[in-house]
Amino acid sequence: MSLPTKFSTFIPILYDCKNYLIVNKPPFLYSQPPDTSNAYFKRHKRFFDPGIQTRDQFKDFVLNEKCLIPLLYHQHFLGNFEDSDSFQNINDKDLMLKELQPINRLDYNVSGALIISKNNITTSKFNRNLVKGGNSGHLIKRKYIAAVEIIDKNFDSSSLRHLKFLNPQNTLGLIDLPIDNKPSSTKFKILNSNCMILELLTGRKHQIRKHLNYINYNILGDKKYSLPLSYKNNYSIYNQKFNSANLLSAHHISPPFPQQIALHSAFSLTQVGLTQVKTYAPLIWNFDNVWKDLIPKKTTKNKPKGDLPSWIKQELNEL
Repeated sequence: MSLPTKFSTFIPILYDCKNYLIVNKPPFLYSQPPDTSNAYFKRHKRFFDPGIQTRDQFKDFVLNEKCLIPLLYHQHFLGNFEDSDSFQNINDKDLMLKELQPINRLDYNVSGALIISKNNITTSKFNRNLVKGGNSGHLIKRKYIAAVEIIDKNFDSSSLRHLKFLNPQNTLGLIDLPIDNKPSSTKFKILNSNCMILELLTGRKHQIRKHLNYINYNILGDKKYSLPLSYKNNYSIYNQKFNSANLLSAHHISPPFPQQIALHSAFSLTQVGLTQVKTYAPLIWNFDNVWKDLIPKKTTKNKPKGDLPSWIKQELNEL
């Protein structure tokens, strides 16, 4: 497989140890290889670089330049990026490329902390905890921050069977709406009128997006799940707000597909043996267009732009 030597986006490593690492995934990268069938190519061809004319070119582009694992390998193993770090405790790099596996998968246009296993045993133990929970396997917890808006101001949530509020203020709650006929649970806390934090207790496809839609909230930038009519009628304004021209150009994407979703995997807790690790992922991706109204604008030497404020870190830790 041919791998690229130039990158428009650097993938920072937040934590690294012998068995796994945690990276801050940018939007517009696949956590795992997507569908590259001929039908998919024909359906999405118009959204990519005009130079991509055949399915083989499309497949090569997606697998080599839009998938996180090959890019991560090339940046940090082979040092083809100015600020590249080196992984720890690596003896066989070719074997490692095959064994690197994402544990928590993030949607293409979602950013944040992504846990990547370095070997099959660690992958199996993390997956066991995701399926069985409790003390099974290696402990993993995933918490998100979302910029949201209310879909219908006249909506009455009292009739929702799968919503349970956990405090008198109705700001802390649990959603247990099944997805694809499978049990699905999301814990959430409303921080203010346009900011929520959420914890995934299960891991279904688009779970947070579907569960928030169920309780009458839309994540900014998410046109797939009940984007308000005001945004649909003002699509050019919508594109300007959630995409920067430079970001789109760098990723060979033309509006209106896709938009960055204002959903960020902000916190992860992992435990292997007795070692517990809490990791916070800064909001560095497309900060000015998506997150600046939620995060203080002032930056200091010890608090770079996009770093999570201490009050949000505390809320994430306590949820």
